[in-house]
Amino acid sequence: MILQKNFLFMKNSLCMALEEPKIKKLVMNFLKEKGYLVIKEFELDGIKADIAAFKWKNDYEIEAVAVECKGKKSIVSYIEAAQKQARLYQVAFPRVYLAIPTIKDEQKEMLKTAIDRFRVGVITVDANKKIDKLPDVNFSLKLKEEDYLLKVRQRAVALSCFKESTKADLDKIKIKYNPYGIACWTVEQANYLITNEDIQTDKNYHFGVNVENTENIKKSIGQSSSEKFYKIIKNLPENYVLRVDYNHTYRPRPVYHPILIKPVNEIDIKDIEWMINYCKKNQGES
Repeated sequence: MILQKNFLFMKNSLCMALEEPKIKKLVMNFLKEKGYLVIKEFELDGIKADIAAFKWKNDYEIEAVAVECKGKKSIVSYIEAAQKQARLYQVAFPRVYLAIPTIKDEQKEMLKTAIDRFRVGVITVDANKKIDKLPDVNFSLKLKEEDYLLKVRQRAVALSCFKESTKADLDKIKIKYNPYGIACWTVEQANYLITNEDIQTDKNYHFGVNVENTENIKKSIGQSSSEKFYKIIKNLPENYVLRVDYNHTYRPRPVYHPILIKPVNEIDIKDIEWMINYCKKNQGES
């Protein structure tokens, strides 16, 4: 009877062990609740951080963290994950964490002692308890400023702008990474896109709307008020440019013919009326 009880206890304990997908979900939910912009599978030079999270500290500075998640494993496996995986993110992320299931206090102390020298923090996750806060972790000594600016901060700004502009769920959008930034888009509405992929040399991002889908034109451009659209355009900073392109072909390479290119401070309402009418008339071609 005692053996049966012990067996049942061991079986229940194993069932309660958190696997990696559950760890990821709980950590992502915690970070979202704390106001972070959260991206899963964040690509960085051919590797992917399980979770990347960003939060504005002021008008310029962004808090950026990367998290490597692991399910139920041995202490040795956790140390190896911190050394061989989490540390790879430290070139571009100021703070890096390893998220694991809750372990005994003596094991936690052993793990912390072992990976403190790597400057990797430990987040322990219990399915029945909320994560209280991100533990303190020392700033990465491997951080390269250019990698942080181009591969983390600049992407974070683009994703933040995209989310704010489109109200899109970032878990469902398409993201394509490039060495200098990202392109991200959604097929909903009018295929909103923010990218620096075609213009990598200037390091700037460009927000666009692909109106080649007939239904999308009807939902967005076709129902737009010229006056309202004009007011939005005129309120943009003076260094912004409004551009309408005709897409001739995608393959073997993209070929675009510019139809309208004007600085926003030179735009008048007739330009907006023309653009709306052009999009309606050339459905599926612009």
